[in-house]
Amino acid sequence: MKICFMTAWNLDSGPFIHASLIVKELINMGHKVNVLSFIRDSFHGTAFIDRDKPYVTRCFSTYNSSPPVLDVEPFIENDYDVFIVEDLGMMPMDLLYKIFPVIKRKALTINVVHDKKPSLKHSYYQFEWDAVICTDKRFSNFLKKIYPPDIIHIIPHPVNPMKKGDKARARKKMKLPMDKKILFTFGQRVRFLKEILPTLKSLTKKYPLATLVVSNRDTDYLKKIKHPEIILHEKRPNLETIYDYLHASDALILHRNDLGGAVYSSSTYQCLGAGCPILASDVDLFFPFKKEVFKYANKTELKKNIIDIFEETPRHKSIMKAAENLIEDNSPNKITKQFLELFKSIEK
Repeated sequence: MKICFMTAWNLDSGPFIHASLIVKELINMGHKVNVLSFIRDSFHGTAFIDRDKPYVTRCFSTYNSSPPVLDVEPFIENDYDVFIVEDLGMMPMDLLYKIFPVIKRKALTINVVHDKKPSLKHSYYQFEWDAVICTDKRFSNFLKKIYPPDIIHIIPHPVNPMKKGDKARARKKMKLPMDKKILFTFGQRVRFLKEILPTLKSLTKKYPLATLVVSNRDTDYLKKIKHPEIILHEKRPNLETIYDYLHASDALILHRNDLGGAVYSSSTYQCLGAGCPILASDVDLFFPFKKEVFKYANKTELKKNIIDIFEETPRHKSIMKAAENLIEDNSPNKITKQFLELFKSIEK
């Protein structure tokens, strides 16, 4: 099958994480895939994290560029049977709509929804899709207000395959202390860490503990405070580097505030496969994870979760087993097969 994705690519954004897992699996299965993505002067995300493969063409801007741009040629000349848009609301929708009839004549058209609620952009509603895909019922509940129910399909988010590592080797590679417990956090939202730093610091009385922060955004406050147990690496890690850090760490902290609406943590799907326990705020962002991560609603629960991880209690073992089950159930291979089965069921 020949499949074209219009999506963020090699960027630190949720749509890229979702699309990349499926694209990689499609290629492994022998399907022909091409990716159309944002130009480097106008993109959705905060930073590029890797180099593009030959199947990637950068040919359009975000919708709010001034003016928005879209190179028609790759959409018209590329050969594909299925056309998939990930996160429509970020695309130059009016320009895409002008060539959409040409796309529809040669391919199935699929909208993979990443919006947390109905879009407020008028241009969003111009398109007639063959199928609309979302990851859970929270999305389908509001999508029924927009689209015919029979074209809405729930396909769970894929999870990176299991890839455990050697902690000592990873720490040596990443130049991290060998004699401490390490709590790791990274990415766009490390600024929220300041809310729980006192709790982490209190644990240093019982454990030799370091907090590892890997980010090049919003880290100035870490340089100003006196917190010798913090290790700051200012960089934009790609997935391979993230996994090196995860293998070196005792737990990953994803401390987030409530965003409201149908949202999920793409970082959790990205990182579960490392086999590193994940500490997550008990907010909507982690709604899809029922028992696979260590959720906490307050500082007391956070502290208890960290102790459970460090002491490898029965609860720790139960949560890690649930995480392994989710990695297996939502493997890229199984999720990609669900995509392919959907395509065949609506094939023109």
